[in-house]
Amino acid sequence: MTVLLSVLIFSELLIIVAVDYPFTGPIKVEPTALVRVLVDFDSAGANRACIRPLFGPN
Repeated sequence: MTVLLSVLIFSELLIIVAVDYPFTGPIKVEPTALVRVLVDFDSAGANRACIRPLFGPN
């Protein structure tokens, strides 16, 4: 029982460390999608007319 708990805690810590650095390692996420979102947010900030409220009059 103690060994199982130790393995579970170790695997959770390993997953936390692996997810903490998503742009490095053998399985990595390319930053191109993040760059596109940041560019979209920047252009939306310059043009506030494209943002509509979720509730209320349109």
